[in-house]
Amino acid sequence: MKKSLKLFTKIGKFSLLSLVSLSIILPAVAGTVPKAHQSESQLVAQASKKQRVAILDFDFSSISNPTLLATFPGIAKGTSDMLVNSLVNTGAYSVIERSQLEAVLAEQNLGASGAVNASTAAQIGKILGVKYILIGSVTQFDIQEKNSGFNVGGIFGNKKRKVTTNVQLNVRMLDTTTSEIVGAFEGQGSMEQKDSSTAVMGIGGGSETNNQQQLLTESTRIAIKEITTQLADFAKK
Repeated sequence: MKKSLKLFTKIGKFSLLSLVSLSIILPAVAGTVPKAHQSESQLVAQASKKQRVAILDFDFSSISNPTLLATFPGIAKGTSDMLVNSLVNTGAYSVIERSQLEAVLAEQNLGASGAVNASTAAQIGKILGVKYILIGSVTQFDIQEKNSGFNVGGIFGNKKRKVTTNVQLNVRMLDTTTSEIVGAFEGQGSMEQKDSSTAVMGIGGGSETNNQQQLLTESTRIAIKEITTQLADFAKK
């Protein structure tokens, strides 16, 4: 009888320990699977929460030197492409494909960004199924060149050249459901390049390069980065 009781007690202890162990292990194991599914569902939820936006070509009609548009063809499209890439990289928005946007613009006879106003932009947005339309304008797109130096009787001379580029961009965010402007963002960028040359008896050396397009591109990139940061912050609100 005592042996049976001891055996029963041992079995009971073993069963109790097993139950306790299982009560700890099973929830932990069971919890790992939902956790994985939960992370996937969170990713889907985050993606669905991203607001869809379309970005129109930048309007350059306000710049002081329109001849630059002929010097740098395609700059309006290039600037909007910069914003598209920069905004996509933030992960804050779902940006519509440019081909879809161009197809709608062609269908609505709105090929030029200047032909788009708040009403037509809202219409475009509804056709594309986007929440916001970004309308950009360039208010400054300048190249300034300054030359200085001296020449002593044609014997000795020095020439200095400084090129500065300044770009200022404005972007308005239009809500396609209300046709209201819900945000306005501004970015500025500037670059500078200095060259110098020295001549003695008409013979000399130095460096003088013409990188105006590159300087303007980099200035634009800086301005785009500022605007992108502001847009990403707006998405968090």
